[in-house]
Amino acid sequence: MNLCQILQEIFFPGNPEVWHGNVTILIKDEVIVESLEDEQECSDGKAQMKNRSCSDLSRNAQLVAETIVFSFLQKKRHPERSNFLTPCIGIAKSCLVILLYDSEHDVLLESSLIPFMSATCSNKFSVDAILVTWLALNYKYLCTGLTEEMLPCKANFFEQAKKSLDVYKNNLTKQNVVSACEREVILLTEWSYSTYLLEKQNKINELNRKRASEYMTFKERST
Repeated sequence: MNLCQILQEIFFPGNPEVWHGNVTILIKDEVIVESLEDEQECSDGKAQMKNRSCSDLSRNAQLVAETIVFSFLQKKRHPERSNFLTPCIGIAKSCLVILLYDSEHDVLLESSLIPFMSATCSNKFSVDAILVTWLALNYKYLCTGLTEEMLPCKANFFEQAKKSLDVYKNNLTKQNVVSACEREVILLTEWSYSTYLLEKQNKINELNRKRASEYMTFKERST
């Protein structure tokens, strides 16, 4: 099995003309869970992945991009739904965050950072973290959409992506976004003016290539 075949087994939301990339976990085709990791070199020279700190979750470019793209994709795949407020769960070393984007009204929401462990009971998971995660996983049954107060709080993504907005609305796909092993060419074209976002995207690209290579090695060993 070659690298192209391996990449086709990984979930790629998006379109090569705009943002695309793989996600850590997709639960029941409904909710993205993204674990933020950095590659660090061990004393033996080998690299290992280490979860980032909680501060990296807030306004994270990767989480924002995945949340926006997946909301557009869900709207295209499920136009019958009453609202398109779609969540993404971001996970760091000791906490999580929930992002939600409504691709109909261009509203992006982000929760506060939620610790995994209870602040009052030693070695116990936080009830808040469990409850919020459960609500996010069951959003299609429980979420009633934006309130009237939320509607004016625009993310301005429609304006920033106006040249490519039609691609987001009509041409996103769930998999096999990248052809001919071109996965390393991944850009947020609408936000290419941002040095910060480009630096973050380059790190994501390196991590994606490493994951694909490791997955290919694992598959070869298991066959």
